[in-house]
Amino acid sequence: MVETKTNEYYAISVTKFYQVCEWLTNTFLVVATSAGVAAWVTWQKHPFLWIVVIGGSQFITLIKPFLGFPKYVKTYNEKSVALQNIACDLENLWYQIERNKITEEEAERDYNSLKKRIVETDRFPDEVIVFQHTKALIKAENRAESFLSRL
Repeated sequence: MVETKTNEYYAISVTKFYQVCEWLTNTFLVVATSAGVAAWVTWQKHPFLWIVVIGGSQFITLIKPFLGFPKYVKTYNEKSVALQNIACDLENLWYQIERNKITEEEAERDYNSLKKRIVETDRFPDEVIVFQHTKALIKAENRAESFLSRL
């Protein structure tokens, strides 16, 4: 259960990270495009600044499809939802075992089924390159420990 909650919180944090990256990229492109036209007087006085802003926006426009932020958001968001469901099912199984509402054989069967769902959820599409987000992982581990200490 600890690992599942950690992975759930990690997926949520990474989803937010990529959402912010996508938002910042789009915001920069909108501002640069608007500024490219609106601030022509400034660009005439500071041509190097114009080169940096317009050149940067053109570069980002070129590489943006390869950054794949929407794919990362979609993938990690789907993982977080799936892991939330698995964590709920694990918690429910734990309560059933604790209250003797399920036999040992049923508990083992249900637990193995949940483990298979975890393995399926842990896969990534081929087009998504997986990076380790250390800060998000540490934050997720702390949050999972805090959650489980309240049970």
